[in-house]
Order: sequence, then structure tokens, then C-alpha cells
Amino acid sequence: PIGDYVQPGAETDGYAVFSAAAARGHSALGWRIGSLKSNPAASYGVRINPDKAQKVVFDADDRLIVVAGD
Repeated sequence: PIGDYVQPGAETDGYAVFSAAAARGHSALGWRIGSLKSNPAASYGVRINPDKAQKVVFDADDRLIVVAGD
């Protein structure tokens, strides 16, 4: 869940999200916006390699896509 990395409901940017993942030893690839998960026109909410300078406010049902060990 995105809440493992950043505070849902608070404005942030991709730099902060990717940095939070790195601090946990994870490599972030992007995110999935939960409200768009059934929308094929919006790539099911998946954003790979997003613009890190873009401001975003995540909801609790959003997910960070990461590569992580164990």
C-alpha cells in the first residue's frame, strides 16, 4: 500500500515517493491509482516511470509498484 511509503491524503511528489521506497531498500517503478484500476483507457491506473516532479495526492487504496527482496 502507498501508506507504507507516504501519507495518503497529503500532497507529495514522485521524488519523495521514490526516496521513501529507497529508504526501505526497495526500488520503485511507479504506482497504481486505485480509483482507475478498472479503467482500461487509463492503463488501469498504472503509471510506470512517472514524472517525479509532478505533485500527487494518493488515496489509501493506491499502491506503489516496487522491486524488493524477501
